[in-house]
Amino acid sequence: SRAYHDAPKYCATIETAQVKKDEVVFTGEIPARCIQAYRTDLAFYTNGRSVCLTELKGYQAAVGQPVIQPRRPNSRLDKVRHMFQKVM
Repeated sequence: SRAYHDAPKYCATIETAQVKKDEVVFTGEIPARCIQAYRTDLAFYTNGRSVCLTELKGYQAAVGQPVIQPRRPNSRLDKVRHMFQKVM
């Protein structure tokens, strides 16, 4: 299925795939940073009929390049930071 073959795109590993009547149950691992995008795609594939249940496994060693996201401007925090920069 498309959901099975797209799993590596989301850094997911599928350990087992069970077919029960008209549904497929995947068991595996996926990083927390990728789960929302995978859920969105599953909902798209299945016209909103997918169910994605996750369970926290714990922290794992990171593989690959770090993901660096710029901080969004926050007027309250930026004002406080600016006050401290004036004092120093």
